[in-house]
Formats: sequence, C-alpha cells, structure tokens
Amino acid sequence: MANFFVQSKAPQELSPEDMEAVNKWCIAEGWGPYTRPDDLSHFLKGPPFIESAFFFGVLDGVRIGHVMASKYGDTGTNGVLYLALFMVEKAERGKGYGLKIWNRMWETLDKNCIISLDSVVNMESRYERMGLHPEWTNREYIIPVSAIMQKYKMSDSRNILVKPLNEFGLEKVLSYDTLICGFPRNNFLEKCTTLPASHAWVATNESGDVVGVVWLRKGTIVRHVDMWLSS
Repeated sequence: MANFFVQSKAPQELSPEDMEAVNKWCIAEGWGPYTRPDDLSHFLKGPPFIESAFFFGVLDGVRIGHVMASKYGDTGTNGVLYLALFMVEKAERGKGYGLKIWNRMWETLDKNCIISLDSVVNMESRYERMGLHPEWTNREYIIPVSAIMQKYKMSDSRNILVKPLNEFGLEKVLSYDTLICGFPRNNFLEKCTTLPASHAWVATNESGDVVGVVWLRKGTIVRHVDMWLSS
C-alpha cells in the first residue's frame, strides 16, 4: 500500500534540494520564463512575506508535488495571501494527491485577507469548486525586444522623465505601489528590485511624482516583465 503524507516547511527550513526540486518542476511545466535556480533562494533569504509555507506531497519517500502559500503585505496589514507553484508530477495526477496537498494547505490559511492565485484556464472550474472565483484574465506576450529597440527610441515626453531605479531610490516607489495596490508590500518589493539579473525603471512627472514603474527580470528562457504600474 502506498504511503502518502503532506509535509509543510517554512521558508527557512527549505534545503537546497527542496529548492532545486521546485525549480525543476516549474521548468518541466513550462514555467521556465518565470523561474531561475537562484530566484527562490533570493526571496527566501529575508522576510518578503509575513507568513509563508511550502506543502510537499510525499509518496513512498519521494516528493511528487507541492503548493506554496505566501502572505505578502507588511506586518499589521491584512494584505494578500498568494497561492502559487501548485502542481503534481504528471505520472501521479488523477489519483487525489493534489487535492490532499491542497486541503492540508487550505486548513492552515489565514482567511481574513484576500486570497489570490494565477490559474491556467482549464483549472478555473476546479478552483471555483474550492471556493475561489475568477476576477480577470491575464494575457502573456513574447516581445521581440531587439526589433522594437531598433524601431523605437525611448525618449522623455509630456514632461515625463524615466530613470533606472538605482538612480532614483526606492522610497517614493514604495509609497506609489501602496497607493496602487491598497496595502504596503515594502519587504516584497525590496526583494524584487534586488533580484540578480533584474532591472527596474521609474517614470516621474514634472513635479517629481512617480507616475509609473516597470520591473524586468531574467528567466530561464526569456526576460519577463513582472510588474508594470502606471497612473
């Protein structure tokens, strides 16, 4: 008889082997543009999240799936509880293991906040049965940056000035992000903007107020625009 259980780990308890397994599964699922081997360890070196835990499904001593629950927002705020990296090895799907992993994670959640996740379209109905509801649909684009750079020249217009974040500083960006998102997530953004092989730019108006932010990072396959805010 198969022996299956769900093991929970706090970020600081994750071993290099745990993080390697998570990255391997992400890339195998086609999530390569979003994940590089060093990205996860970078986020887990400090406190970008108030509460965070990984839940690993273990079958006969071998990890076969996982989900991550991370509450981000700063201490003293309800923030957003973000669910991510939910998957089961293809050979073990359809056997109820994913539901067991999910239920164990769901039992531990602080539900006094916004609960959010990104889902592929064919999983929406399953998440709805779990009590979640679709709010919007994201589209993903692959942009030939070199061709665009040859055709267009980025220049300041309408008295808008664009600067790299490292020349501008983070303080006003954090206030701007709180204004857009509705709650502070300073620790999270500090981690994002110091991620290796990432770049961020800030747009300001003639009064020096922030009116836009974009953050670009390198994935395993392409560079990925992770945050794009404008007002």
